[in-house]
Amino acid sequence: MSFRPSLVLPPLVVTLLLGGLAPAQAAPDDPVTDLSVTVVQKPGSNDGWEISAAWTANPDATRYSVLIANREDGTSDPGKAFGNKDTAATSATLVSSSLTDGVDYWIAVQPIAPATGDVAVVKFTPPPLDTTAPEGSFQLSRTTAFLSYLGDEEEPASAAFSITQVSVDPDTVSRSVLPGDGSAARDWAADTPFHLTYSRAGKFTPVVRLTDEFGNTSDVALPTVWVRLDDIAPTVRITRPARPGLASSWRVIRGTSSDVGNGVVMVGAFVAQKRGRIWWTYDFSKRRWLEGTSALQRTLAKSRAQPSFTEPTRSGAWRTAAIRGLTRGTLHIEAIAFDADFNVRLVKLNQQVR
Repeated sequence: MSFRPSLVLPPLVVTLLLGGLAPAQAAPDDPVTDLSVTVVQKPGSNDGWEISAAWTANPDATRYSVLIANREDGTSDPGKAFGNKDTAATSATLVSSSLTDGVDYWIAVQPIAPATGDVAVVKFTPPPLDTTAPEGSFQLSRTTAFLSYLGDEEEPASAAFSITQVSVDPDTVSRSVLPGDGSAARDWAADTPFHLTYSRAGKFTPVVRLTDEFGNTSDVALPTVWVRLDDIAPTVRITRPARPGLASSWRVIRGTSSDVGNGVVMVGAFVAQKRGRIWWTYDFSKRRWLEGTSALQRTLAKSRAQPSFTEPTRSGAWRTAAIRGLTRGTLHIEAIAFDADFNVRLVKLNQQVR
């Protein structure tokens, strides 16, 4: 009888004898890697933050839960979850107005499909919010203007002003102007002066509204403007020559005119002379004298003599064409000024000449 030693096989050999070695179960990849976070103030808002997370996706995961947490383990106290989002991408952006600047929070990202995995967290601290409104300074071209027809009488009368920017904070992203007459604000986009118009009389306070990238706004009030109806007659004067007693001194009638409103547009002059008992009127168109009556007012009312009409210079000076045939007698001159709004002023002058 032969001797057989006892044989005790290790578990690995037993496994091989029973059908081979099963594939090794490798440790799964981390479900979320390379997690990073940035936090900035929400554009266009002064009461919230925009938190952006990015990560490298696990090949087996198609959806992730992204959460703002106030605990380092990625959880939140009851009732203090600051927002979450399901996403299939490898990045997500959350917005919150419930955070406190200078306090630590965490972004927690965890796969939720097709299978759950470990949560990855990264800390962030919200910066202080910019709640300071921009500032600027501006100048008005004038503070008083009269309503006038600016070249087109089919359009309503208006008064124009311009606003020039002197300085403005560099974080200003938009400007608008509120005229102060109840009309809507108008954008002021260009760097050129802003043209402001009013179509009714009154006192108004225009405002320049400045807005920065976070929606902070400030209203810069400008001086009150006075838009007036031009119901004030112009002034007109007849200038006496150096030697007013001589008829030759009046061959050309001269004078001045002015207007506080929209300006004098025309000055008319009418000349009559009493010779003996009869008044004569001068026709500036035909350049001759027309016989009237013994009564001045009746002569003026019935006369067909053409007056002199002339536009004053920029300084307001005006003059008639030369008058022929002046002689001894009583000289009567009337001058009338018309402004752009049809207000008129009439002056008269009598002078005995020889």
